[in-house]
Amino acid sequence: MGDFLYPPCETDTGMLPYIIERKAVREGQTEKENDILQIKYFVETAKENSYTRTAKNLFVSQQAVNKQIKALEQELGFKLFESEGKKLRLTEGGRKLFALWEPMLRQTEDVIRETRKNQDQKETIL
Repeated sequence: MGDFLYPPCETDTGMLPYIIERKAVREGQTEKENDILQIKYFVETAKENSYTRTAKNLFVSQQAVNKQIKALEQELGFKLFESEGKKLRLTEGGRKLFALWEPMLRQTEDVIRETRKNQDQKETIL
C-alpha cells in the first residue's frame, strides 16, 4: 500500500488512478491499465465539465488529463467533449459512454474498497 501517490482513505472515491499510475511507473503501463485510467479521467471530466477541476480532484496535472482524454478519443474515433468557452460539454457519444461507464467505475471502486477492507480484517485476525 505504500506505492500510492496519495494513499486512498475509506471515503476516497478517486483511488483508482493512484493504483494504476503507481503500478505503471513501476512496471510499464499495460494497455488494460491505460484503458481504466482513461475511463476514470473521462468520467471525472464529464462530471466536472472542466479539465482543470478534474486534474485538481485527481491530484494530477491538467496536461495528464488532456493527454488521456485525447488518446481515448483517438482510440474511439470520435470526440467526447465540445468546448463552450472554458466549459466542456459532452457530445452525444460522450453522453452515451458516460451513462455506461460512470456506474461501472463506481461499482469497480466499491469492489476494490470492500476487498481491501475484508483483506485488512483477515490480516488483523492473523
